Amino acid sequence: QEDRPTSRETGQLTSPINAEKDILRYLYYINNGIDTDHVAPLEISWLDHVLALIPAHLKSSLVSSIDKLCDEMREDYTLGVKKSIVDFVLKDPRQKEGSILVEKPPYKQ
Repeated sequence: QEDRPTSRETGQLTSPINAEKDILRYLYYINNGIDTDHVAPLEISWLDHVLALIPAHLKSSLVSSIDKLCDEMREDYTLGVKKSIVDFVLKDPRQKEGSILVEKPPYKQ
């Protein structure tokens, strides 16, 4: 059997070009399909817990770097939440939590 991905709708083999289109569509939904206003902000207490792990002498000398890292953590958090939302929306309702859905040919569904 070939290792190429199958289409969820038809169970037929998809070309790499179609798989690339699916990935681009997925990334588009993550980056543009969900407004950031609909994502809960990163909890300040979570950020405080991370910052508490940094020694005091480094906090005072690396203020700019720490600010950049905080911004990066916020961006990563927002992207992770958006990705989770898209994954949830695209999840096959037949698939149970923790199980793997095996695609069947269309004539066996």
